[in-house]
Amino acid sequence: MSLLRTNRNFLLLFSGRVLTNVGDSVYVIASMWFVHDLTGSTALTGLAGFIIRGPKFFRAFVGPLVDRWPLKRTITGTELVQACFVATLPLAYVQGLFSVWLLLGVTFVVNTVAQFGYPAHKKAIPRIVADDDIVEGNSLITSSTKGLNVVFNAASGVLVGVLGIAAIFALDFLTFLLSFTAFSLISLSDSRPETSGDEEATTYVDQLRRGFEYVVGSRLRTILLAAVVANFTYGLMYAVLPQFADSFSGLVLGGVGMYGLLMAAMSAGTLIGTASVQFVDHLPFGRLVIVTYSTAAVTWGLGIVSGLPLVTLASFVVSFSAVGVNNVMLLSVIQSTVEDRMLSRVSAITSTASTSMLPVGSLLGGALAEFVGVTPILLLQSVGLMFIAVVFLVRPQIRSLPSADSISPDELGLA
Repeated sequence: MSLLRTNRNFLLLFSGRVLTNVGDSVYVIASMWFVHDLTGSTALTGLAGFIIRGPKFFRAFVGPLVDRWPLKRTITGTELVQACFVATLPLAYVQGLFSVWLLLGVTFVVNTVAQFGYPAHKKAIPRIVADDDIVEGNSLITSSTKGLNVVFNAASGVLVGVLGIAAIFALDFLTFLLSFTAFSLISLSDSRPETSGDEEATTYVDQLRRGFEYVVGSRLRTILLAAVVANFTYGLMYAVLPQFADSFSGLVLGGVGMYGLLMAAMSAGTLIGTASVQFVDHLPFGRLVIVTYSTAAVTWGLGIVSGLPLVTLASFVVSFSAVGVNNVMLLSVIQSTVEDRMLSRVSAITSTASTSMLPVGSLLGGALAEFVGVTPILLLQSVGLMFIAVVFLVRPQIRSLPSADSISPDELGLA
């Protein structure tokens, strides 16, 4: 917590990220539920999940642009543009023009614009904190935002019923304005890192190609392969989760209330994982991945077939704690081993590659659920989690990786 007390720039970045995540957590829950509730179709709910998650694919292609653009203006500009588009939703509702298709269209635009902000936020951290504080900075931001996601995901079911559509989207608009204000106050140089003459002369396509070659030529490609499969199964699950929640009965442990609690349980697990990083960052990274993800796979399966709301919620928490701890560890490894001039590209490419199949899974999961039901789709998440553990187990070069804070560029095969 020392960074929040001693580093004003980090405090502002932290505050802006928290505000954005609060609004987004409510927005995502409301959007998915409104589509499910208004249409009753898992196929359309899967389409909504595809539209919400699909723009992450573009993140790999914005990396070279973020490397070239002024960093602070990129961070603030993305917030302002998103605020303007979100504002159209409550206005349309008041005018009687609101529809599912308008919601999906605005969501696509907002999430596409956001892809420019995320790599910019990651690039800002090494510029405003010392090298020794990078892991702490990532952990603080991730754990705090996920902590608030727990609260607001759980409360979203109540908020949707009490406040209604217009107020929910007006709340998200307000969070974008507040985060824009926080980011505007950061003292962050817009100067670009020094580059060689040939690097300056390269085109966007050349820089993008070099970024892909940098990643593909390293051991990150194996790690990303495992993440691609796991995120595909996550996309399958994401599409049918509203209908799964509807299968439970009760005021809170059923319907939109249960949906909010399930999403909150995943955020709670991620929070626990990120908060525990400081206790496990000294452990060998490869072995940690194997143990945590294999445990998560078994726990998830038990929770889905139990039919008991509290057992299911607990299984979501345990499973996603593995996701939380390993996401922070991998992000910190990338930030500490990749050179600054390549960082936005590598961060964007790895993020996009790992999540590229998530929207595809969402689209396919919603369609398949119409024929095979919800439970078989959800059980595939266990397969995805176990796949990560197996990949690390059978590949000696990544199984033997040391603790995250001592991994060198050579050990990842980074040129």
